[in-house]
Amino acid sequence: MLAGCGANPNLPPADLILVQSLKPDFPAGPNFCFKATGTEGYLTMEIPDAYFVRGENGRTIAAKVETHDNPTVVETEKVEPGEWQPVGVGQSRGSATILELRYPFGS
Repeated sequence: MLAGCGANPNLPPADLILVQSLKPDFPAGPNFCFKATGTEGYLTMEIPDAYFVRGENGRTIAAKVETHDNPTVVETEKVEPGEWQPVGVGQSRGSATILELRYPFGS
């Protein structure tokens, strides 16, 4: 579920998943935080111009990403607990849209 990112939105608490976007004009700013509950789950969304996904400290997640390379591709990125996974321009590729977050990885 969507959650507040805390006092420092660039470095939220370790129990939150963080998606960073290059779009500073979103109502809540460029950082999106999510709280995972239960043993498995998924959330579909569209967060354009994403460049990083940080995993929360307790689980490996899958981030489904549409990257606008030539041609546009949809891939699943593995995000380890507490790790920062670059996507799109963070990987020196085209712009990326986060389409889904899912856990556990591989479900």
